[in-house]
Formats: sequence, structure tokens, C-alpha cells
Amino acid sequence: MNGYHLENISAHEIMWKNCSVYVLILWVSFLAMHGYYVLLDWRQVPHPSYVPLACFVATQVFGLLLAVIFGTWRILRGPRRIKAAAWLSLGFLPMFIWYSQVSLNFQIYGERNNRQTEMHWYFVSSPSIIAALVDGVAHWTLPGRLEGNHVVMFYDQTIPDPQADLTAMDEYIENEAKFLGVSPKTKFHWVRKNMFGLSGGFAMPGLAVADPNDPRDSSDHSVTYLDRHEIDHCVIGPHGAVAVFIGHYPPTLFLEGWAVARASSWENAIVPSCRELRKSSRSLSVREMISSEYYNQSDQRIYTQGGTLVKVMLDRFGPEKFLELYRTCSRKTIEADIRRIYGLTPEELDSLYWREIDAFLESRFSLLPLRLHLLLSGRNAGRQIFAFGQDFHEHRGSVGHDRQSRPQDRSA
Repeated sequence: MNGYHLENISAHEIMWKNCSVYVLILWVSFLAMHGYYVLLDWRQVPHPSYVPLACFVATQVFGLLLAVIFGTWRILRGPRRIKAAAWLSLGFLPMFIWYSQVSLNFQIYGERNNRQTEMHWYFVSSPSIIAALVDGVAHWTLPGRLEGNHVVMFYDQTIPDPQADLTAMDEYIENEAKFLGVSPKTKFHWVRKNMFGLSGGFAMPGLAVADPNDPRDSSDHSVTYLDRHEIDHCVIGPHGAVAVFIGHYPPTLFLEGWAVARASSWENAIVPSCRELRKSSRSLSVREMISSEYYNQSDQRIYTQGGTLVKVMLDRFGPEKFLELYRTCSRKTIEADIRRIYGLTPEELDSLYWREIDAFLESRFSLLPLRLHLLLSGRNAGRQIFAFGQDFHEHRGSVGHDRQSRPQDRSA
């Protein structure tokens, strides 16, 4: 070896080389992991397994641990302390990015009713990573697992009748898919757990997470509104993070409006909520809800009004047109997409669904004598009549206020 022997290499040099090698191993694993999950997100792979994620993370932790040991040794003993510190700092950078990705995603899900959830380039792989993380948590913390025709349910002992819930959800998915005219390409993973301390639930490609004890759901049924809501996102196919990054995805108005419209009660939930928004002058127009300010905003008003609007669009024009709009619209062309598919301006679409609400409320209160007779025949008649009269009075006031405050319908 031209006189170059191993004994000529000092122990410090060996440790220096080892530190840099382990940092490079860490970075290779980190970049490979993100490339892998970007590919999964781009191809809309449903509920990715936690096993590859565990392997990537183990490699990165191993690399960082050895880099810290050998890098610290070089910093304390020398020589080339500055280079050792630089390599060690470079080794901590992937973990910082990791933490930023995961914490921001949890913040987005935890505060989705009061912040704009914009996506940045360094977060495009994190939804698939979160999905893999959820898969691992579900496999290791939820003892129950049942597989049906369209769904795999993960649950714990708090679910009283899991088999009945599985059967009910299979039927629900089948009906929703038939309504849309689509066929589920995979079995959805239905995780029934409060995940990472987040209230409510969330959905990703092929994965629905719903807290079975969500306090906002007053349903007497074990399969709750929240379960149906998140599964509906899976049925229609939620967009991936790469689609968000390039701007090719539907607005929250249609994204959440679809799930609210299908999972909620039109008479008892959506319409009364819209009426209250209109009465308090807090409602938004369709143009506002598809604007850049609200396009990706998870405002509670958009959930409520979006559910009403989508219900009207589905009833009036059928699910085929809505599905086409949902899957082909983009942030930059949303107004043109609505015109292309429905032949309506945002203002005309706005007028259409408010007219539907007014017509529904008018029909609901037009049969007053019959409804009073039905109320009188039940228990607690006095209290029910008072509540009905108060509701009727509020309806008249809200419609009158709306007719004065809203511009004249140009399409009438």
C-alpha cells in the first residue's frame, strides 16, 4: 500500500471518519424515506404500512446516536473540532425537520377550525408518514380488529357491538359508492380511537380516524356522524399532499361539504345551522368560500354552508357532475370549472341553494294545523307547542331578514 499502514492512522482520524459516515447514513435514510412516501402519496396508495416507516426511523436513530457519540468525542478531544461540530449539527437537521413536519400536521388537525392549512414543499410527504404512524399505533394499541367487505375496523373494548358496527359501516360504504357510481378499490381502514390527543377525526387515502367518544356527537348509535363523515372522505377519495402542493384539489367548500351533506341530517342539522348563520349575518357567499382567503380554510361556516350547498347540487344536478367537479377542479380555475360543469356563476349557485333552503323551510311550516295536531297527540304537548311556535317565529324573521339583506336573484 505504498508504505501506508493502518497504524499510521490515529484513533482521532478513525472517529472523525465514523462520525461523518453515520451522518451520511442518517441523511440517506431520511431522503429515501421522504422519496418513498412522496411516491406513495402521488400514487394515492391507501393506508401505508408502518413497517417501512419503522425501518427508516430505526436507521436514522441509529445513525444519529453513533454520530453523537463519535462527534462528541472529536469535539472534546480534537483535532478539527469545528468540522466535527458542523457534521454533528448536520446530523441533527433531519430530526428537526421531522419534528417540524409532524408537529405542524398535528397543529393543523388540532386547530383546523381557526387557521389556514397551507401546504409547503417540505410537508408533501408528511400526510403519508402520519398515515403510516396511525397504522402502527392502531396495530399496537387497539386489540380488536375485524375485517368486512369494504372496511377493516380497529377498535378497543369500549365498542359494545363491533360486529354490528362493521356490518352497518359495510352497508353504508356500499350505498355511498353506489350513489356516486364508484367502486372502492381497497378496504378502508377505520380506526376508532382518539389519536394523538386530537379531538374529532381525520381522513387520508383509504384511512378514516374517528373518536368514538367525540363529545360533539350526540347520536344514540354506535356508528356516529363522525364515523360516517370520515368514511365519506374515503369513498369519494381524499386528495393527497402532492395534489395540494401543485394546487390541483377541491376547495374545503366541496371537500367538507360532501362529507357533511352525506353524513348529516338535512332537516335537523344542516338547514337550522344555515338559518342561524343567516340570521346573525355571519354567512359567506359562494364566491367568498372559493376565494384564495377561504379556499383551503377550515372555517366552521364552510362546513355548515358547504353541506347545504353540496346537498342541493347533488339533488338538483346528480352526483356525476359533482364528482367531475370534485376530481377535476383546481385552485386557479375553480370559478371556470363551476361554469364549465354546471353552467352557473358563483352568484347564481349562491342564489340557488338559498332558494332551496327557503323553500324547504316554507314547506316545513306550511302544514301548521296538521303539525300542531301531531304535537298535541304526544307527551309534553305544551312544551312542544311552545318550542314549535318559537321555531316558526324565528324562521319567519330569518327569511324576512334574508330577503332584505341579500341582493336580487339575477337568475330568477
